[in-house]
Formats: sequence, C-alpha cells, structure tokens
Amino acid sequence: MDNCRIRRINYAMRETFRLATFNCEHLDWSASKADVFARRCAALRPVLDALDADILCLQEIDAQKRHKHGPRDYLALDYLLEGGRYADFHRAATRRPETGAPADVHNLAILSRWPIVAMRQIHHDYAPRWDWPPPSENCVAPPPVPIVWDRPLLCAAIAAPGGLLHVIACLPSLLGRYDGGAAWGADGTQLDAADLDRAIESLAAQIGRASCRERV
Repeated sequence: MDNCRIRRINYAMRETFRLATFNCEHLDWSASKADVFARRCAALRPVLDALDADILCLQEIDAQKRHKHGPRDYLALDYLLEGGRYADFHRAATRRPETGAPADVHNLAILSRWPIVAMRQIHHDYAPRWDWPPPSENCVAPPPVPIVWDRPLLCAAIAAPGGLLHVIACLPSLLGRYDGGAAWGADGTQLDAADLDRAIESLAAQIGRASCRERV
C-alpha cells in the first residue's frame, strides 16, 4: 500500500496506539456517477479497515454539493465511512481560511477513536503571504504576484487515555518539491527525497504541536 503509512507509537504513561495515514487520491462523489463511487468504496473500505487505526489521517478528500447551489460538504467521506470501522470516530477536517467551507479538492481529515478537544489550521501563521514583484518589461512594472500557501496543515488535540496527543496532518505536496528528487543542506551535503521529507515533516510537527498547545 504505497499511499499509506502505519505507525504504532508509545507515548505518555506507556500507552500504545496505532496511527495511520492514507492518501485517498481525490475521493469524490457525484450523483451521476454513484455506481463508480460505490465500486471505489467497495475497494477502499477493506483497505482502511485493515489499517486497524486508532487515529487515521486522510489526504485528498474532495467536497461535494448535494444541490447545484448548495454548500460543499464532505459527502464522499460520509458515504465511504458509513457503517464501517470509522463511522463513529471523531473527526476534524480542513476548511478554506477565507470562507470557512471545505475546499472542492485536496482537503485533509483526522479521524480519532478518542475525542478531539481542539483543532487548528496552520496557514500563514508563521510565514506571511508575499507579493512577488516580477521583473519590469520596457520600464513598466507588472503587478505583483501573490505567493500563498494554498493548503493549510491540520492540527488536532486528542484526549487519548494516556494523555493529550497533538496530531498533524498535511498533504504530500506540502513536504517539498525539488528537481531531480534531491536538495542540499546548509552544510552543502546533498539530501535525497527521504531526507528532505523527514526534515520538513519534523519542522511541521514542531510548529503544529506548539500551536495546539497555545489553544488547548
């Protein structure tokens, strides 16, 4: 299962839990293609059940409208989880920072066996938006181009039996894009893709844990 990761983690008070991540790769639903979605659910449900997770972080969850002019909601996710292992899990999911509604594509969700007592999206909290000034052409300055982080991290504080857990979910695309699958560290040594992913994951987790502690 290349699009999932599973970890069994020991934390405070020697409790053990199972955390898994799974990329749903554009989990989408439409009334006109309900049969296609039903077949996909039939394939996905046993895979998710086999993860046997206490906390499940899902990526690339699309949001749909029941009616043409209605608001978007997590209909595909609701249908996927209905009647399954995670149907009664507590849930946190991302929303567009500007509107408070789910994005049409690439949302994140955290499902937890235990209550989620706080959640927060980390968007431009630590790195502000930036207006990039393109080079002038014929002495005319073009308008600046906004550089934004278009998808937030999702941070959830979970009241597990052994204590409060802080879980961070992010999309793989946020873990860095680099030419040739390589990058270089500050000391000039070459980093492969796995090295860079681990470094960025660690930084994201540190920021997220700190931000959740501020709110809990």
